[in-house]
Amino acid sequence: MFSADLGLWISLYLCDSTSMSYFPLPLNAYDEFKALFDRSSASGPSPLPTPNPTKSFWTHPGLSRDWPYDSNDPQGCKKINPYASEGSEGHLTSEADVVIIGGGITGVSVALELGRLVREEKTGPGLKVVILEARDFCSGATGRNGGHLTAAISHNYSSLAKLYSPEEVRRCFALEEHTTTAILSLIEKYGWADYVDLVEGGHCVLLFSEREAREAKEDWKKAIEAGITTKDQVRWLTTEETKQ
Repeated sequence: MFSADLGLWISLYLCDSTSMSYFPLPLNAYDEFKALFDRSSASGPSPLPTPNPTKSFWTHPGLSRDWPYDSNDPQGCKKINPYASEGSEGHLTSEADVVIIGGGITGVSVALELGRLVREEKTGPGLKVVILEARDFCSGATGRNGGHLTAAISHNYSSLAKLYSPEEVRRCFALEEHTTTAILSLIEKYGWADYVDLVEGGHCVLLFSEREAREAKEDWKKAIEAGITTKDQVRWLTTEETKQ
């Protein structure tokens, strides 16, 4: 097994060519999900969100019995996401230079970057930017993620290489690194580390079958050959090391 130092983030692929650790988890579940997506087909424009969508624990921690009850904020969303409905009252803006669809991390990042560019150029009257969101800010996938902030260094390389040119594949992995670095820089700039509960120190990837281990190692070797990663960026662990 193998491991490697990524600097800020360490990716530990836990696998072994001769023996495997056993976990009480279903194997190859990814294949079942992939089959569902493969069978799906486009059926026109996506419908508007449902009137009563499920709520994320991360943005509505009051749903948990462990969250201190506050009669003024029973679901805890005002404390966790105070700007969830910012700008949602009153008449819809009739004019805008830029309209961004979606108030998740992608849409908000676009608005933030536009603001930065305008301030740096210091030319013209600026831009009037409007974000259109069907629910609240960060109420979709952004507010429901597992909180992982780790750039892929070789994962899925073989699949990407079948779809794109070598240069495009390198750009895909470079984008992963850029995104991670940009978010960390933003957290550091505004002193949000404690607020977002930032934990540094790497991550582990568990491989539950011989096939997963074989494919992960193949991706890693090809990524090294392409100059995307290096041998010392990942450390493969033995079964005994994994158990410890």
